[in-house]
Amino acid sequence: MKKTALCLLVFLLLLLTACAEKPVEPPTTTSKITTSTPASTVEATEEPFEHAPYDPMKYRPIFYELASSYVELVDANELRKWIAPRTESEEYLNECVAVSFIKRFNISREDFERANEKRRIRVAEIGLEGTASGEVYDVDLIYTFDNDKINEFFLWENGPYESY
Repeated sequence: MKKTALCLLVFLLLLLTACAEKPVEPPTTTSKITTSTPASTVEATEEPFEHAPYDPMKYRPIFYELASSYVELVDANELRKWIAPRTESEEYLNECVAVSFIKRFNISREDFERANEKRRIRVAEIGLEGTASGEVYDVDLIYTFDNDKINEFFLWENGPYESY
């Protein structure tokens, strides 16, 4: 019961974080979705799907979530094709989303740094600096593409924040 309550609390905190900077999330119900970005317009009917099971107490939220400042770097259609199957795979559990995103869409370090700075500014504007919800990527670490080092860095126990 205690573990279920803790998981529910983590889910609610992640949901609140999502409202702060709207990361792209897959739909949870069957619905018609229209998304507009400067690169494209997406209109599709999505079927619901489940995320791969993961332990939210293992890695900090930034390991799994990609904020809007990053996803704006790519075409919305291509992002949607990638994100849904990824969240159902082992990759979701074992590789930081930023690393997978950079590899999949061949994001240059310069573009990623600009998106990271945009995220840093947004986090400051909404007062999330110094919190796990306001964490930004260590670009030098991410661009090592060393999953062992990256995964170790994002463990709750190795971060500057307390776990939920």
